[in-house]
Amino acid sequence: MLYDEEIYADLLSEDDNFSDSESDSDSGSDVVVRRFKNKGTPIISESESDEENSVANDWSEVDFKPDFHACLERCGLQVPCTPDILSTVDLFIGADLFDLFVTQTNLYHNQQNNDNNNASRKNNAWVDTNVVEMKKFLGLVILMGIIKKPEQDDYWSTHPGLHLPIFGNTMPRNRFRQLWKYWHFNNNEHCQERLDKIKPVYTNLVEKFQKIYKPEKELSLDEGIIPWRGRLSFRTYNPAKIIKYGILVRMVCEASSGYICNLEIYCAQGKSLIATILSVLSPYLNLWHDIYMDNYYNSVKVAEELLQRKTNVCGTIKANRGVPNCLKSATLKNKSMEFHRKGKILVQKWNSAKKSITMISTIHSAEIVECVSKKTKKKSMKPICIREYNKFMKGVDHADQYLSYYSILRKTKKWTKKTVLYLINCALLNAYQICIKNSENPIRFKQFLLNLALAWINGNEEEQQSRSAAQCNKRSPRNDPPDRLTADIRKHRITRITGNGRIQNPRRACKVCTAAKKRSSTAYMCSSCNAPLHVGKCFENYHTNKNYES
Repeated sequence: MLYDEEIYADLLSEDDNFSDSESDSDSGSDVVVRRFKNKGTPIISESESDEENSVANDWSEVDFKPDFHACLERCGLQVPCTPDILSTVDLFIGADLFDLFVTQTNLYHNQQNNDNNNASRKNNAWVDTNVVEMKKFLGLVILMGIIKKPEQDDYWSTHPGLHLPIFGNTMPRNRFRQLWKYWHFNNNEHCQERLDKIKPVYTNLVEKFQKIYKPEKELSLDEGIIPWRGRLSFRTYNPAKIIKYGILVRMVCEASSGYICNLEIYCAQGKSLIATILSVLSPYLNLWHDIYMDNYYNSVKVAEELLQRKTNVCGTIKANRGVPNCLKSATLKNKSMEFHRKGKILVQKWNSAKKSITMISTIHSAEIVECVSKKTKKKSMKPICIREYNKFMKGVDHADQYLSYYSILRKTKKWTKKTVLYLINCALLNAYQICIKNSENPIRFKQFLLNLALAWINGNEEEQQSRSAAQCNKRSPRNDPPDRLTADIRKHRITRITGNGRIQNPRRACKVCTAAKKRSSTAYMCSSCNAPLHVGKCFENYHTNKNYES
């Protein structure tokens, strides 16, 4: 469903009452309802603000420290794994996922050709892909995230300032275009709901995130965004963020490392806020995990609901989410605080000299402790819940930071490809976190991605013996190679042009004849320069004369 008239924009995860020198949380305002044409969709179907305040007698000023509950689940790696990169990545992106990519890509091409009677010549030259070629394809995509270029075709450019031999040696440019065009993830005949086109990849990876590794006790809940400005019924708009348009992803991450434990793609289901929180936290409920959330998610109702499910919470809270009236109207001096308790639920207001901060916690007492700033090394006194919030709320921020370093997201007209690339990016991050936890000498994220890309491109001995079905001679370079005039003519050898299996005797336009404005094709080429040339005079002229065009 597309929204053409009135669209509402929600400011997600904005802390309008939290500010601290050590905090990485955003600052903004309450949820804004305005008119935006074709901007995005509402995030939740009902407002969680303006909760009715509890009876005043339910709140007391008697403080105590809640009982500590150890996590009921053993944290750490749950499956045997060697510390090498390929074995670790194979836990997440294994043979089952590559088989899915290959099967659905070949199927999608066949469906498109059957539906289109006027298929182009390039489509007629299609050869079904296989697992070896799909690994090379994804290896090149990873390299594109490390090596940034303005346009995709620049990676195959023969210009001396842009030339990267590994791309042309791995796969022809036109073949990469074919695979990118027909890369698919589910049979269109089985797609009815909004996320069905990516559901096989989505469910496969999320299940692995949850089963392969069990996180520590402290988790953080926040959201990420997949950049997308195209037309999409569940695209969101957030004017307070750097990436204003996109697909919303709610993530639960391990607070210490940023390992993505679970994620849920928002697609305008119309669920309430409490239902959304319970859904994304469902694998980690009833285990006494400590969830750190900001004021978009926190409320007294949410804290009560999660306590019933053996889950603790801590974070900032908005004044209209069940905060007692006495705390709402309280005027505090600098570095002073006031609190009220409702059983295990602590609501505490603190004046940090910059602004008032209201916290909710079912983990901490109202104790004031000494804190040391990592940047300035200055000591200050703060409530313990603020110190712990600053320490453990950064899990999703760690994940977003890694995902942005060498992002494999590519420009595309299909939201499905952008979303699957984001999911693969998350899987690579989780594999890296497992790798550094399982290794005595951890490497940097860039080196991890580079080693993985080269391993997928080069393959093992068996894969090297099995040539890709689409491998053929590379296209003729637009620019002449700088070593074509070398004194040693023996480096240049004439070879026959080979095809891709469908064309038995391929021919190409001779480089020298084309420069002389003659239409003449040849079946031979220079193996070093990759230039189609006639045997004899054209071959000699190309390698001896600087201006062979004349």
